[in-house]
Amino acid sequence: MITNILSIILLITFFIQSLLCLRFLTTVFKIKGGITTMIVLSAINAYANLSVGLFFSANSTTTYAFILLLYVVQALIFFDADNVTKVTFGLITPLHLIAYSFIFGAILAVVGGFSFYEIFSTPNKFLIVRIATAILLSISALIYQQLGTKFCNLLKKYPERMRVLFMAEILILIQLIATSTIFLISQAHIYLVFVVMLVGVGASGIFYIGVYMLVGFEDDYRIYSHSRLLENMYRNMLIEKSERTIEIDCTTGKILNYIVGGEVDKSFIGTSYTTLIHNVMENKIHPDDKDLFMEQHKVSHMSTVCSDVDKYAYESEFRLKGDDEEYTWYKDFINVQKEANDNIKAVLVSNNIQLNKNLEFCANMDGLSGLYNKKATSELIEDYIINSKSGILFMIDIDNFKGINDNFGHDVGDEVIRDIATKLSCIFKKSDILGRIGGDEFMVFVKSPEPVNIEDKALQICEAIYTTYYNDAGSVTISSSIGICSVTEAITNFQDLYKVADNALYESKSRGKNTFTIHYT
Repeated sequence: MITNILSIILLITFFIQSLLCLRFLTTVFKIKGGITTMIVLSAINAYANLSVGLFFSANSTTTYAFILLLYVVQALIFFDADNVTKVTFGLITPLHLIAYSFIFGAILAVVGGFSFYEIFSTPNKFLIVRIATAILLSISALIYQQLGTKFCNLLKKYPERMRVLFMAEILILIQLIATSTIFLISQAHIYLVFVVMLVGVGASGIFYIGVYMLVGFEDDYRIYSHSRLLENMYRNMLIEKSERTIEIDCTTGKILNYIVGGEVDKSFIGTSYTTLIHNVMENKIHPDDKDLFMEQHKVSHMSTVCSDVDKYAYESEFRLKGDDEEYTWYKDFINVQKEANDNIKAVLVSNNIQLNKNLEFCANMDGLSGLYNKKATSELIEDYIINSKSGILFMIDIDNFKGINDNFGHDVGDEVIRDIATKLSCIFKKSDILGRIGGDEFMVFVKSPEPVNIEDKALQICEAIYTTYYNDAGSVTISSSIGICSVTEAITNFQDLYKVADNALYESKSRGKNTFTIHYT
């Protein structure tokens, strides 16, 4: 009766242990057949550990050899990896199983005064050792699930380490199986108990020391070499990817290195950085960008930003005139670092970002009208309101525009949209925000640092847009309905401003179109 209960407990514990171990291995590689295979293998392993141990109860060496072979064969068949990896990870479970059974067998021998032969040839005692072994194996599997990912990734990354671990496992298993011949001795002897205990603990300890050496030494090496690796990677990346890299000694103001297109230009080395940057500013930089460019590229600015910290990095965007007299957008990444002797050095990396600017422009613009699209219009207005707390919003809807498309076709409709966009651009300043937010809806936000005659602007819009189009079938007249609202103390964000102006627009619609409505607080 007791034997049957212990057998059931062993089956359950070994099934759980095997499932946990296989689940851990799925973090390393795929197991063919997935969860179904894992369940079947777990059941096979549980039954094998029960039946084989009982069948070969008088010869534990044979038992261990059979179990070892079972796990290796399973790994070779069902693990999706190279053979060395399969066998290496396939040996982990039997290695722990044998080592832990040594430990628990020794503990039972000390507590009960039994010989190892008696323990491993008596079903109940054998089952107790196996159950304790399965429980400890399950705990080990749970720990590995939490901590073993780094270990496994390192083994996959460095195959030579996999081979080292494989050889270590083989040597440990040879020692364990050779030691298991002691279990054939029928006499109880305390010396043999301690030998078995030390071999079990030693085998486990050697394995985990090996794991620590693989993982821990890797961490130490990574920490030791991290700074140099980053420095070399960063430097190589800058040289290879940038159009121009300049290294500057901010203490002397001299150029230490000058690299263009990956090639060193020695003619600049040792010359004055200030002179170089001043000439670039005077002759190459767009007039609107000169002041900010000079401020951000001065040696004094670089020294100041690094006065209280050891490292500082910032960016600078500007337009640079090319040989074709056209301006191109560039971005400089400037990294300033204070050295141990308090000397300050800077690395300036320059890249052409015109493509990014073009993509940004396309993402923000309405392709038909050439004005901002709805998303960009909303974001620009919102940003301006947050920073300036002022402005006037014009919501403009084109009356009868559907008639243009229906009677003249969409090509004419597209031309009308472009014509309206041109008219609005003429009425408002370049600094104002003009957008097309729908098929026949436009939005204009007037930045108003100076007083604006709102009614005059609204009348200009109505007069400019009011147009009659003719063809053989008849005529269609378009006009504009306008809703207008200003930023006030009560209306302080874009959402509220839009809502009020939109309501004012529909009031204009209800009053017969071709008119405007101004919302007054």
